[in-house]
Amino acid sequence: MASQPTMTDTGEYDEHTIVRHYYQYFPAGVKRVIESGTSSTDEGLYLERAPNGTIAEYILKSGKPLSLPQRLAWCRETASAVAWIHAHRVLHCDIQPTNLLLDKDLHVKLSDFQGKLLAEECTMVLVDGGSMEPYRFSLPRDNFRTDVKTDLFALGCTVYFILLGHMIFPDIGLKDAEAWERVEERLKRKEWPREEHACKAVVLKCWEEEYESAEEVVRDLEAVEREHGVEAGALVKEGSTAVLEKEAGVDEPVSEWGGKAIDGTQ
Repeated sequence: MASQPTMTDTGEYDEHTIVRHYYQYFPAGVKRVIESGTSSTDEGLYLERAPNGTIAEYILKSGKPLSLPQRLAWCRETASAVAWIHAHRVLHCDIQPTNLLLDKDLHVKLSDFQGKLLAEECTMVLVDGGSMEPYRFSLPRDNFRTDVKTDLFALGCTVYFILLGHMIFPDIGLKDAEAWERVEERLKRKEWPREEHACKAVVLKCWEEEYESAEEVVRDLEAVEREHGVEAGALVKEGSTAVLEKEAGVDEPVSEWGGKAIDGTQ
């Protein structure tokens, strides 16, 4: 197991330090991306481009038909990426379709980490991004806790979007001045969306906090693929599941996303 990274002179664990420290533990696909595109500047980690933008953009704006196998593959790839970061003690804290980038082959890359890096024994936070999910992807809670289950709640909302092409509660308009309160009230009462889709049972378990790990979500999504005649993993290339990124260097158009810009800024 990896030892903890060394602090910088400022007493912080910056992104460059973390990437350098954990590099040897990254999958081959992640290493290739880092080797091919990491910037030597101090402004951030600039990795490979994502020419197909985000999943949100692709679904809402590309006008291209999407098969169920492709949607299911995206769901599984996303869950696999979350499972990988959780295995390395990282909580994302902002899982949503605008933070899922698509490479040239339409494989998912999890980006824009806002969360926490936990110490090896998970008893303290080494890095805290100080951010939370947008309200339509956020588990209602009375404190600012972030843990595996808050990430998995957001993952469930993201799977819902990938399958149906819209966020939860589309009847609550983006320009509704009380949208946040109305959405949160429904979620607190567990008035879950009722639309039928292939991953409804998986999504419901995410919302009900029944999963203990993202690996369990991956297994259930693989089972859904098999139920629909898709060989689990058939649409995934080696090393394509999880890439830690900070600003992909792609200019993204501004559009409405829950009343905010497409980059998910809250």
